[in-house]
Amino acid sequence: MNRSYLHFFLRAFGWFTLLMLPIVVAYVIIDPFHCQRYHHEPAKIDIERSRGFTAINCFDHFNDSIHYDSFIIGSSVAGCYDIEHWQTYLPAGSQPIHIDNSCQTTRQMLLNCRYIAAKAPMRHVLIVLSPQFYNFRPFNGMVYTTPTQIQTTLIGKADSWFRQFCFAFDRRSIVSFICVKWLHTGAPKENTLAWLFPPYDFEPQRNIFRGKENEEEYRREGREYHAAHPFAADMMHSFPLATDFYSLRPDQVADLQGVKAVLEQEHADYHVVMTPSSYPLPSPEMNAQLVDIFGQHYIDLSAEFGFYFFLPGYFCDHIHPMPELSRMLIDRIYGDPAPNAAVPQ
Repeated sequence: MNRSYLHFFLRAFGWFTLLMLPIVVAYVIIDPFHCQRYHHEPAKIDIERSRGFTAINCFDHFNDSIHYDSFIIGSSVAGCYDIEHWQTYLPAGSQPIHIDNSCQTTRQMLLNCRYIAAKAPMRHVLIVLSPQFYNFRPFNGMVYTTPTQIQTTLIGKADSWFRQFCFAFDRRSIVSFICVKWLHTGAPKENTLAWLFPPYDFEPQRNIFRGKENEEEYRREGREYHAAHPFAADMMHSFPLATDFYSLRPDQVADLQGVKAVLEQEHADYHVVMTPSSYPLPSPEMNAQLVDIFGQHYIDLSAEFGFYFFLPGYFCDHIHPMPELSRMLIDRIYGDPAPNAAVPQ
């Protein structure tokens, strides 16, 4: 009887392996999310673009020739910070790059810092936090998956790879892929699903996505968002001074202490900024924890610049600043008193 069970298991495992092997091989060769290796352009599956993988793959691919030494690290908000404007505050010859991924957790931030420090000098670093960052989790979806390269354990690497593989067969990625291949024709968005795939230019050397040709395009997009999302606009106006009362968990504190240890070991010139958003403000408890960890390197701009989210043209949505606002934030971080947080005329 036991032998029969064993034979059944071996046959079932053999058939499963026989069926899955070509699928796995095809997945690795096709690399639909462009996460297995460097690609000149990010994956066309925009709805779940793997920004974290793109950042690390670009860093690995170009580091030997460019020799990066300056990094803007954080969630998708960090990717909005104008890296060219930031470079004006860096010494001549500095080589900056964005290392961002959506909803970057404190653990992903620590893993990124350790990975980078093992391969490049971290002379200048800008860590960008948002008031919601305490609530970031490794949510379901390719966009939130920790890059396999920065995982430090075999279990972690296996988990990241398995998440990638599973999501390739998720409804969201399949629909997105079909839309790209057969439905996106460049026609006006009311006639196709082109809204899923906005046009952009990508500069892999610095991991920069450029979605609009000029500042007026960004301002127009902000006005359109404001008009199309009245509930979000009402939230912005109803709770402009709302305070989030959460504090950081012990594991998040430990991760951020690890980030600080890496930066100080690298003798980095670094700043940790709490970026503004429409709501909420970080709690006094959270701010106190961040000051305790980073000291004078921590700068909270959430209240000082938060009202810009009442002004269409300065934000993409409730949290992502547009280039003009990001440049103002960089000026403030690096001590330029103008422009300050006065309402634009």
